[in-house]
Amino acid sequence: MSGELKVLIVDDEEDLAEIVSESLEKDFSSSYVTCAAKALSMVENGEVDVIISDSNMPGMTGLELLEKLKVSQSKVLFYLATGDIGVTEQMILDKGGHGVFEKPFSPSAIVGKIKEDFQKIQ
Repeated sequence: MSGELKVLIVDDEEDLAEIVSESLEKDFSSSYVTCAAKALSMVENGEVDVIISDSNMPGMTGLELLEKLKVSQSKVLFYLATGDIGVTEQMILDKGGHGVFEKPFSPSAIVGKIKEDFQKIQ
């Protein structure tokens, strides 16, 4: 991972995904997709360093996406964005992710956490 970090927002609510992506553009190269399958394809093509995924999406949930990333031994930093109080940070860490952003979240909190975690793996 060199140069500007490439952050991908994965959310089936396109308007929300676009807003989050735009809010991160000052600090990262940011884009979004509306389905987890497209995110997997982008990871396989080396287009992504960081994923922030919604938890509840049709087709493949955020947790299922995380599991597929870990099976493929991807080095992508993964964060789950959720409003579900039943999903804990420890659950995501135990599955190989890097954290949870509880909805609603602030872009500054996201930026700080991503930068901090990226420094740890360098």
